[in-house]
Amino acid sequence: MQLHACAWKVAFDSETGTCNALITMYLKCGGGMSSPVDVFDRIAEPNIISWTAVIAGLVQNGLAVEAARFYKEMVRAGEKENDFCFTSVLSASSTLVSLEHGKMVHCRAVNTGLSFDLVFGNALLDMYFKCGSCADAQFVFDTMPAYDMVSWTAMVIGYGRHGEARKTVECFRAMADRGFSPDSIAFLAALSACSQGGLVDEGLAIFHSMSEDHGIEPQREHCACMAYLLGHAGRLIAI
Repeated sequence: MQLHACAWKVAFDSETGTCNALITMYLKCGGGMSSPVDVFDRIAEPNIISWTAVIAGLVQNGLAVEAARFYKEMVRAGEKENDFCFTSVLSASSTLVSLEHGKMVHCRAVNTGLSFDLVFGNALLDMYFKCGSCADAQFVFDTMPAYDMVSWTAMVIGYGRHGEARKTVECFRAMADRGFSPDSIAFLAALSACSQGGLVDEGLAIFHSMSEDHGIEPQREHCACMAYLLGHAGRLIAI
């Protein structure tokens, strides 16, 4: 607040660089979005940093509807997005479960010639799965130039959430085959999918590989999945 008061006294409270710094400061300090938005409204000529900072702040504060509206205002104002802006807006689409909005953002990113990095690719995967489009998520994954642990885990969790048990297991196995060691979250997603899909043998193999191949001690959640899977199959003794 003292910095803001000083900026106001020297008539810098509408200068773009100063206001961007103030927006960032307010966002890091917490306390809601009223102050950052007030600062933004004072900017004579907001740039992409100004717009993106507020959009990201709205998303982080659970205000996805406001973030989407703010993004539309930015587009109407003629401001061109950058990669961080696209990623932030995709998070809003995921929260809103708006496939139409997410696809619009994806198309704009393609049309701007954005070079898809891992962060943006992973954000697309998350958005498409949360919006219920496994096919679009698979297309994005297949066209990504590189993957990381987040990418593979997103695929395993995404297919698992949509009841695609065999696809979940396929992705899980492919992840391990490509040299990525699954963590406890990926194991839980795979075991949950096996439990829901009745894939007893696959579930057993994955469960035993936790400690034998990856040195991960099964937790209560993993054991609960196996108890459900084997109980329904009448094979509780198998564990």
